[in-house]
Amino acid sequence: MRTVTRGQPAPLQGAKCSSPSPSGYAGKALDRLCAVSLCLLPALIVSPVGASRRLETTTQYCAVRTGPSTDYNRITMLMPSVPLWAEDKQGDWYRVRLHQALEGWVHQEDLRASDRQGRPMADVANIQVAPYERGVRVTVLLTERIPYRVRQCIGTEQLKLDLFGARLARYGIRCYPIEPFVTSVVPEQVLSDWAEVTLNLKMPVQTGYDVYYAGQRAHLVVDVRRPLAPGGLRGKVVCLDPGHGGGDKGAVGPSGLLEKDVNLAIGLRLRELLLARGATVVMTRQTDASLAPPGSSLRTELSARVLATKRLWPDIFLSIHNNHIGSGDPSSVRGTETYYYSPMSIRPAWAIHNALCRALSSQSRFVGWRPFRVLRETDTPRVLVECAYMSHPQEEAIVRDESFPAVAAEGLLQGLSDYFTSASRSSADAPGAWAGNAARRP
Repeated sequence: MRTVTRGQPAPLQGAKCSSPSPSGYAGKALDRLCAVSLCLLPALIVSPVGASRRLETTTQYCAVRTGPSTDYNRITMLMPSVPLWAEDKQGDWYRVRLHQALEGWVHQEDLRASDRQGRPMADVANIQVAPYERGVRVTVLLTERIPYRVRQCIGTEQLKLDLFGARLARYGIRCYPIEPFVTSVVPEQVLSDWAEVTLNLKMPVQTGYDVYYAGQRAHLVVDVRRPLAPGGLRGKVVCLDPGHGGGDKGAVGPSGLLEKDVNLAIGLRLRELLLARGATVVMTRQTDASLAPPGSSLRTELSARVLATKRLWPDIFLSIHNNHIGSGDPSSVRGTETYYYSPMSIRPAWAIHNALCRALSSQSRFVGWRPFRVLRETDTPRVLVECAYMSHPQEEAIVRDESFPAVAAEGLLQGLSDYFTSASRSSADAPGAWAGNAARRP
């Protein structure tokens, strides 16, 4: 018989209770109980103290990712003071449980210890729908703060709000009143610790939303922007973001041409064209300067641009760039690329991309999804264009020509006009109808 020394559990195979075992069924039951106890003992000994604990988010944009590094995609972005239940830690990353079937990872710099215990759970009491200055405000009344995620659906024009750790009121939820373009609010208990609230919208295209907790309360707010006014560019607010600037040169062509200068020239010319068409134009920069203080990191600079644009409430955000091949033969890649992040940005991305390609007679490379910092906000559709590849010797010669900024600006103007004009049409138009129409050059 093997004895068990404190802190050194005996091997599990063939383990028996150290006390004399009675004969018969009672003895066998006691043997099984001892074996189970020995199975549990190693877990109790090796489990780190506090591996399961309640934490709270601290940063304005706390990313919950699919894995323990920034190489993984985001599941959701959370505001400060949102509780999370951590089950494990690897290096600087906590593994958190959003609900039974969904886990994520959060960096320790975005978290602090909570003064409360237990997994965050909340009851959904009521849902209020009311107008606010820029659209409709939907307020979900919760008993405490919990993690959340918003999923945007185009075509059906919906916003789906996932509430992790939420229980709907047993005898129903009152949703009142309903505004003209929020036709219904539908709550549903998906799992015991996951509720979903669907906002059904009546608008041709979605124009943006913000989600946040109101003050110190446990009221989760979704501000839905109203539909665009009919017509084209007149009366629209367009935010232009000429990429790079100041100490950040951006791409540098074979002859020394600086991307930051080309981007600004296109932006200033496009600004003139938009003003002539009756639009209001705001720019992140109008000179060779950055927004953040000198010596700031790229992350700080991009965050400064995002913060500045969110205060302006534009109808669209357009970031203007020119490209550079990362590695390989510079003469092998040329053409135009366009990027988006949120689903509502797909339609304007295709409209702008196609018009820009036609104006430049350039090769249409693709319209792609990319989590660029300036594109991740959901307050308005956001698009980033890479007009041409400055690393390509022949294409840089085209970009260097003094007519290039004006031609590129004309293409971008037409793309913006096409988008705003189409925005009053039925949202039943498939996004794919915007693809594949760009002019190509071999």
